[in-house]
Amino acid sequence: MRVKIASLLSICVVLLGLAAPCHAYIGPGAGMVFLSSFLAIFLAFLLAIVLIVLGAFRWLFGLFRGQKRREGAQARRVVVVGLDGCSPIIMERLMDEGRLPNLAKLRADGWYHPLRTTCPPISPVAWSTFATGTNPGKHNIFDFLRRNPFTYQPELSSTRMREGVREVGVGPFKLKQSCVNVELEQKGRAFWEILGAEGIFSAVMRVPISYPPPSFHGVALAGMCAPDLLGTQGTFAYYTTEPDEIASYESGLASLLESDGNGLLRGEIRGPESPTSAEHEPLSVPFTLKPKGGDGAATLTLQGERVKLKVGEYTDWLPVSFRAGLRKRIKGITRFLLLENNSKVRLYQMPLNIDPASPSMPIASPLIFSTYLQKAHGNFSTLGLAEDTWGLNEGILTDEAFIEQCYIFHRERRKLFFDMLDKVRDGAVVFVFDITDRIQHMFLGRQGYGGDAYGETPEVVEDVYETADELIGLVREKLDDDTVLMVMSDHGFGTFNRCMDLNRWLHEQGYLALDDSGQIDWSRTRAYSMGLAGVYVNQQGREAQGIVAPEDAVALRQELAAKLEAEVDAGTGDCPVRQVFEAASVYSGLYADDASDLIVSWAQGYRSSWDSVVGKVGEATYYDNPKPWAADHCMHPAEVPGVFFCNRKVAGDDVWIGDIAPTVLSLFGVDAPEAMDGMALEVQSAGDGEQDGVVAEQE
Repeated sequence: MRVKIASLLSICVVLLGLAAPCHAYIGPGAGMVFLSSFLAIFLAFLLAIVLIVLGAFRWLFGLFRGQKRREGAQARRVVVVGLDGCSPIIMERLMDEGRLPNLAKLRADGWYHPLRTTCPPISPVAWSTFATGTNPGKHNIFDFLRRNPFTYQPELSSTRMREGVREVGVGPFKLKQSCVNVELEQKGRAFWEILGAEGIFSAVMRVPISYPPPSFHGVALAGMCAPDLLGTQGTFAYYTTEPDEIASYESGLASLLESDGNGLLRGEIRGPESPTSAEHEPLSVPFTLKPKGGDGAATLTLQGERVKLKVGEYTDWLPVSFRAGLRKRIKGITRFLLLENNSKVRLYQMPLNIDPASPSMPIASPLIFSTYLQKAHGNFSTLGLAEDTWGLNEGILTDEAFIEQCYIFHRERRKLFFDMLDKVRDGAVVFVFDITDRIQHMFLGRQGYGGDAYGETPEVVEDVYETADELIGLVREKLDDDTVLMVMSDHGFGTFNRCMDLNRWLHEQGYLALDDSGQIDWSRTRAYSMGLAGVYVNQQGREAQGIVAPEDAVALRQELAAKLEAEVDAGTGDCPVRQVFEAASVYSGLYADDASDLIVSWAQGYRSSWDSVVGKVGEATYYDNPKPWAADHCMHPAEVPGVFFCNRKVAGDDVWIGDIAPTVLSLFGVDAPEAMDGMALEVQSAGDGEQDGVVAEQE
């Protein structure tokens, strides 16, 4: 049955990709889909397509139907709203000042407490613990990046690419074709997968480390770590008429706008690698730009579509289709921003997002789910880290342009979230909003904005907390007494004004050797750093060129930890490292040995340097952070807790992010697996009071 459904969904997605004029309307109760203006030439073909599409969407929305309540369940529905990066220090102050009335009311009516986070307090680690209820030694996510012990190269920790074979075709008409399979590296089962195995539906959207989304009884849309169309974590494009502005960017591509001599500029959108090119040449799509309009605007012409551009205003989403073969197209969407239009022309293009209506990579589960969302609400960003922090870091985007981009995406996600909130009446709805994290990274404590998490905060940061508060107010209006609402964040925030290059420090201390070309000489290197918090021993039998005997590794780890904790930045007189943890002391489980040997918890104001994060050796051990990204959360876990609210009273005065998964299971009457490290919180039943022994512990 599952094979038939999967085939039906695959066919439906292909047909919907052909049906550009198709318009879907989902009725409030019946879930009917009406298709119009769709290949009306052949009536029989039309009828067949309509039946397939109706069948697929009816199957999809059949999932949303009510289900019998389990014995022992305390709620019919659980809604978890993630507000990435919200700090209890900032949130409590703004609540007390009356700036966050909806969250303050939620605190008064229900329960609130700071949320203990993971070690290290980094988003992929914390959200993986949230999903699985386990420590990193069991879910296998320890940082944004992991080192490949065979090549010493950094890799994304959340996914792995493997060569594979797939079947293409329908029924007996199938061909085998080589392909690259993308696998989620997060181990264990997320709580929504456990619920699904018990027949309880979940809608899980934009949760980090959910690419590719697993198949379960529910729907999912991938969040952080979902790639762009180039397969990267976000590569913007910058076009200019000035040759001397063409530069190399960390996460961007620059190219020249060339004049045709008749007042028209020509550019080219660089796409993914051609699947038919042995040299891995990129596909491309040309466009033209007429820079001078009667009102100072410009006109962009892209694949037959003309769009009027105004300086400082983003376009709507525009489709971009790359020809990848005789009958194959790879589709994406992007937005443009005209930066300057006078004696010189400057144009910014957002990273190419995977087209949700015709996804070339698995961004949703089932695959048709993103197609439905696009048909119902229009195009939306599918990139995991969609807010272009590197465009701002590199000086291409202004502060105002970056802020507007963040709010564009936030408005899109609100639509998707409230759609699921309206449709899922039985089961779980889990949605993570990123805007709070992105705004704080780029403005909290930054020079020119001032403030930090412990004092007065910049207005732009307070504004985003108020935006989050408004969202929670709207959510509470839609809830009934049989719904449990949880509002939480994965960690808080601190400032990041100084960089410490761990690899340069290791070199100066004699642990890391360089050859004559300045590259790491692994044959003489005993320790190295990679990721936001990791230090590794170059151990024999583990690393490809390891030189440290296993029996000597323990003493080396202790020596490094002691030296790092005693280190002083001569430029400021401050200690950059608050504490160093040995992984063996904080992780347990099947994958604990895959962690870095040491975990560096930074003091306020410090973080690993940009070079050190990707395994490079910088030129200086200490320097002022030069980028707008001036706040982070790689500090000691005790310094950057998250927040946790519930609309019902909760017993206890210590909540760990890993407790949320077993608590949600318990609310539905499902026992948590023994592998879960978290403990189910005692949540008051609807209508119960303090006389039942459940008392709110407020701080």
